[in-house]
Amino acid sequence: MTRVLAFDGGKSHTALAGYVDGRAVARARGPGLAHVAEPGGPRAVREALEATVVAAGLDGQRVDAACLGLTGVHAPSQHAATVLKVLAVATGAESCGVASDVVTTFCGAVGSQPGAVVAGGTGTIALAIDARGATARVDGWGYLLDDAGSGFRIGQQGLRSALRATDGRGGSERLAQLATARYGEPASLTTLVYGSERPAETIAAFAVDVATAAREGDEDAQRIWSRAGAALADALAAAARRVSLDPQAPVSWNGGLFDAGDLLVEPFRGRLAALLPGQPLRPPRGNALDGAYRIAVADEPTLLDPLVQRTPPRASSPPSTG
Repeated sequence: MTRVLAFDGGKSHTALAGYVDGRAVARARGPGLAHVAEPGGPRAVREALEATVVAAGLDGQRVDAACLGLTGVHAPSQHAATVLKVLAVATGAESCGVASDVVTTFCGAVGSQPGAVVAGGTGTIALAIDARGATARVDGWGYLLDDAGSGFRIGQQGLRSALRATDGRGGSERLAQLATARYGEPASLTTLVYGSERPAETIAAFAVDVATAAREGDEDAQRIWSRAGAALADALAAAARRVSLDPQAPVSWNGGLFDAGDLLVEPFRGRLAALLPGQPLRPPRGNALDGAYRIAVADEPTLLDPLVQRTPPRASSPPSTG
């Protein structure tokens, strides 16, 4: 009997899927992960992982392999090595792997083959890998610097439209109504946002309301989602062009933002067809947890190995970056 734990760790929460002999037997959500470089970071990460395992009802069980994809850590690196030790302690797994969440997201969408994937959530990042193992990352700069097309950016643009309407400077009256319903009176919004421990997540939460308004026909909201789809396509195309991607290699998407469906996917598809004509766009095969599971159980070398820190280590060549 082989037990495997797959983790997807973000700032707001940690997701876990537990597998026995390849069959998913448990899923759970636990606390978000602090950055390992913060004061007390390793202990906080260990406690969050342990709490997530307990939430899944899997504590006290032998674990053969575990893989964690997480935000803000790239492998190989000293930070990833620290997280790897924490993961081993928290799970007791004999074999562990740690990677950036864009790597597990990529693997979830297209597997370990050459391709390109854009991940849309609170933030935005794209990753492309060609047959030589050359890699290119695009965006992922965080909400203060970019994250074009992200949930944060959609929420921010929606709130801007709402506040313009409140001020009498145009904007969307419907978005103003939805902002009040979610956050309270406009006068309290600055205190709520600037006083938030997680301002990006606080603002990104409004993306759901922008989607509601768009489906109701609000033109401002529809334009916001259309621009987001185009921005995500721009990121994906930029990553694909920076490596020698075969014209038939799949490109795909992943992340919770795409749960908006055609509202996002249609403008994304349209823009991508213009940027990468003929490149096959495939729906994602799975999510980041599926990718973490595939990485955990891989027993042969893959293109992703240079992007994963493992114990015991696996011999691989460093990836090329572009």
